Amino acid sequence: MLSSIQLHFATTPSPLQTFSAEEMKHFTSYSHESARQQALLGMSLKRQILGSGVQTLLSPMSLSHTQGLAVLAVHPEAHQCIGVDVEHCRRADPSPKALQWLCLDDSEKAMIQQLPPLGAWCVKEALWKAWRLNANTVIKVMRLLDVTPSLAEGFSGKAQAPTGELFEWSLRTHHEAREAYYLSLACLQV
Repeated sequence: MLSSIQLHFATTPSPLQTFSAEEMKHFTSYSHESARQQALLGMSLKRQILGSGVQTLLSPMSLSHTQGLAVLAVHPEAHQCIGVDVEHCRRADPSPKALQWLCLDDSEKAMIQQLPPLGAWCVKEALWKAWRLNANTVIKVMRLLDVTPSLAEGFSGKAQAPTGELFEWSLRTHHEAREAYYLSLACLQV
């Protein structure tokens, strides 16, 4: 259930000297400085939450980061599948053709027009992360079943994995330090 997901945010990374050699190896594997900074922010948040006692090793979690913000979603039920994605609203929207090719099937064309293009990408990525069998697949395999506008949350809906599992999702705008982000959550419908 989406309402059970706890969200944790970070806008400032930990100092580099606090990371282990293994963490630094991961950090330096990114070729672009902006990607390294995003990864550093994500690693900082994950480390902060794991050390705080909020997260146990049995609780499912999902991490996403973009320019200036990292989000860690944690669900209290060990069997639950969750996904989170965050995208900076100033990031260029994917073209409709690219969006169609990358993440939509023909049945989704009409309903997806309700969502901003980058928001649609955000929803599909959160759904893909929530599906445990996503290895060697693309986000397009997660099929939206409906899109419902909501004043409180932005948008919500249902989706289905190729294996038949049903998921619920939400998309909203999140504001942090005078910046706007698309934030999408997804979880297995139980």
